[in-house]
Amino acid sequence: MNFFYAQLNENFVVEGVSELGGENNLPNMIRLTEEQYASRLLGWTYSPKTKAFIPPPESSFEDFVPEPQLDDVTMGIIADKVVEKLVSAIPQLTSIQQ
Repeated sequence: MNFFYAQLNENFVVEGVSELGGENNLPNMIRLTEEQYASRLLGWTYSPKTKAFIPPPESSFEDFVPEPQLDDVTMGIIADKVVEKLVSAIPQLTSIQQ
């Protein structure tokens, strides 16, 4: 069974949605139905009082661009490539200094 969540920022605005293999009880993660998950909730505001999502004004929704995020695996691959490049450059740097 999959669990769907909206990820809220400090202003209760949806910054991301996730499909997880288990339940999550973090305060900034709000459980969604599969229909809500499939809809476009980015930029919507969650009201803890009414437990409802409020769409943004049309002009602000057009301006909303979520910040791209890299997962841990991708970050690890990038870090490995950077280290490879640095290590391969050491002999060249050493010969330049001599």
